[in-house]
Amino acid sequence: MELPVINIQRREFFTKTLYGLGALTCGSILASIAACEPFATKVSTGGQANFDTVSGDPDGFLKTVGSGLVVQLKDKDGNSINGAHSVVIMRIGTSAKEEFLTLSSRCNHEDCDVVAPVDIGENIICPCHNSQFSPVDGSLLTGPATASLVKFTNSYDPVTKILTIFA
Repeated sequence: MELPVINIQRREFFTKTLYGLGALTCGSILASIAACEPFATKVSTGGQANFDTVSGDPDGFLKTVGSGLVVQLKDKDGNSINGAHSVVIMRIGTSAKEEFLTLSSRCNHEDCDVVAPVDIGENIICPCHNSQFSPVDGSLLTGPATASLVKFTNSYDPVTKILTIFA
């Protein structure tokens, strides 16, 4: 049996081969990404939790702008408002206008919980691989995390000193 003669130039052969390998590689990468569980950019339980900024913060971290703490919060039915993760509460407003930032403590890199800054001016840090997030808005500053911390809406009552977090 005689094999057919294929008249193809070397350059054309390599071009077609590389295109084929590229398509195969891209297809494999896309399939593996599709198999991954996507990171939810908004954790939504439909619940809310109240946090007493006086009794819930006996050490007074939230009295100073730029400091914060990490707490596990539950709704009125006893369910965590952030799944298995805590919530980061940061003081961002002055005594003239008390404001708080509430974020999920979940780092999207390997599902670790971040820690609040120890000293004023420090970043929120994930202890697993040192990803850093802004204490002002939760935005990603350095990876390996690939997304900012999820932000929760909140409302603060300066009379009762109650911070209500909406999830």
